[in-house]
Amino acid sequence: MFSSAISNQYQWFKNDDAIAGETNRTYSYQGAEGLFNVVLYEDKCNRQSDPVLISGLNNEVTALGVFPVPASDKIYFIAKNIEGILLRDHLGRQHNVDWSSNEQWVDVSSLPNGVYLLSLGTGAGKAVSMRIVVLR
Repeated sequence: MFSSAISNQYQWFKNDDAIAGETNRTYSYQGAEGLFNVVLYEDKCNRQSDPVLISGLNNEVTALGVFPVPASDKIYFIAKNIEGILLRDHLGRQHNVDWSSNEQWVDVSSLPNGVYLLSLGTGAGKAVSMRIVVLR
């Protein structure tokens, strides 16, 4: 998960309990169901995100979103059980990019501006695809 707002400090919560050690702008979702949110701590006021409910997930690939769109360097995804990615441009050409299933990001910094199809898949042949935009 990712906070689109920039802050001095962050604290991620699950079911209204602080998640120990999760004080970065991103939270690496580990497949646990629950109600998640982040609190941004500023010098004079604190802000709390709207909660996100994640429930009913199974062992097949489940993608809940990609962000930011448009992106300039990394696209973050909320998904689980990802074993591979495929990124194609609007002409169907495949692009090789660095990615991390643990930290849930895809590096798009080497791609030209454009619209791409990001497919996240498991070894069992299941996949989900989402449109992304790269813009600098």
